[in-house]
Amino acid sequence: MTNRKQGTAIRAMADVFAPPVSLLAKIGSIIVHIEEGAGAGGHDFDWVVVRSLLADREVQDWLGGMRAKALLPVKREPERKRSK
Repeated sequence: MTNRKQGTAIRAMADVFAPPVSLLAKIGSIIVHIEEGAGAGGHDFDWVVVRSLLADREVQDWLGGMRAKALLPVKREPERKRSK
């Protein structure tokens, strides 16, 4: 199954608790690179990989399904600059 087809499958999937193995590998990679990037020996490369994986269509579709079920925290909006 191609990434595009998997993304469609995730969007159509009522059960976000059964993601495909490819998605589980991406989520695991995100976690490992965050752990490495936040650690003492972290590299910029770790954050490049995290940003790349977070932009992946399959990951975004799954996150959307989790948000739709209110299973993820709501992102804070960036502070707006106050006019003086």
